[in-house]
Amino acid sequence: MTYRVLVTIVGISLSLFIGQGSVFAQSALADAAAYQARLQSDYDQAVKEREALMTERKKITDQRDLIRQDIAIINAQIREAQAKIAVRTATINSLSKDIDQKAESIEELSLKLERSAASLAELVRKTSENDEVSLAHILLGKNSFSEFFIEVDSFQTLKGALNASIDDVRTYREKTEEEKAVLEDRKDRELDARQTVEAEKREIERKKAERDQLLSVLNKQADAYQRLIADKERRITQIKSALFQLSGGEGIPFAEAYQYAVEAERATGVRPAFLLAILQQESDTGKNVGNCYLKSDNGSGVSARTGNHIRNVMKPDRDVAPFKAIAAKLGFDPYSMRVSCPLSYGFGGAMGPAQFIPSTWRLFESRIERALDVSVANPWNPEHAFVASSLYLSDLGAKSQTYSAEWNAACRYYSGARCGVRKGSTTYGNSVMKKAQNIQECMIDPIQGKSNGC
Repeated sequence: MTYRVLVTIVGISLSLFIGQGSVFAQSALADAAAYQARLQSDYDQAVKEREALMTERKKITDQRDLIRQDIAIINAQIREAQAKIAVRTATINSLSKDIDQKAESIEELSLKLERSAASLAELVRKTSENDEVSLAHILLGKNSFSEFFIEVDSFQTLKGALNASIDDVRTYREKTEEEKAVLEDRKDRELDARQTVEAEKREIERKKAERDQLLSVLNKQADAYQRLIADKERRITQIKSALFQLSGGEGIPFAEAYQYAVEAERATGVRPAFLLAILQQESDTGKNVGNCYLKSDNGSGVSARTGNHIRNVMKPDRDVAPFKAIAAKLGFDPYSMRVSCPLSYGFGGAMGPAQFIPSTWRLFESRIERALDVSVANPWNPEHAFVASSLYLSDLGAKSQTYSAEWNAACRYYSGARCGVRKGSTTYGNSVMKKAQNIQECMIDPIQGKSNGC
């Protein structure tokens, strides 16, 4: 909603609204209709392309899911192989330890055999020496025959014991060597089995690497398709937005609004995109024309939504009487026509798509009526509202079509002063200029066959 102060109206020629201007406006309407048809065709094609992309992406994601299942199975196989290898390795390590112990035992037994054999050889040598000594020599060297025979008997006993010990050690060593050989054979079999499992594991890992590489490729393809789908979605959203604006949604269809703006430019010099931005800022191009009703000459009223009492719906000494005069000319009940509600400050009472307050509208009535060749100017009539705004903006300097002129005209339209002078005017002006750029680049340029800058 806008609060505009009274301005001195400078008369301008409005003859261009008749004849050639109307023809030009009809051409603009035809161009807008053609653009809308192209947009609809582009929208239908974009939807088809999006569906095709989604179908292809579904194929890829289905294949990717199968690959992921394969990888999960392969990972389980790898873990199983690792467990088998661990068991084989533990068995091999245990066997190696047992083999080492057997080898140590065999070495100890071999040393014992060598020592026993040396002792036995010494006994044999001494026995041989005794056998070579004469009986007379033995008798001369001994105190008695009994001592001699005792010594001979001891040698024989020890010799027999050594022979028995050597036989036992030899037998035990042979048994240990046999056990060691059995262990070594088991170890060889375990090594072979582990090698087989490791080879199987390497083959499984090779398959997993292939699946991982394929999964990476599929992920990249799925991401690429998703980006294409997202781009297509953005394009569809842009086209839907443009089509919605062209159709008007709940407000004035864009093609119709563009036609009115072109007519206004021919008469006032105000750029269509700028005029459309003002109307979009004021009422969202006719979607929001107010939610309050005037109910008293003191300017109070009620909410159209809740029925609650609202003060300052209209400034009583400035706008109530003009509003009633407008209602009388148009033949409606002044207490049943929606107007804007007040903000946190000031008054409401703005009317129709252009959101003129009644007192300002009355100043433009005759000019609007001459321009349109109508008997009564109606602020709720979209065409009348466009003409009124265009006249007002032209008076405020927007007809020069420079950025600064339009910017300051927007601020004056809102507050009656240049941008930066009054509270909120600069924000309003900046918003209008941004909307004007978007409308020009995204809506009007395509209608006129120029590249779409959006």
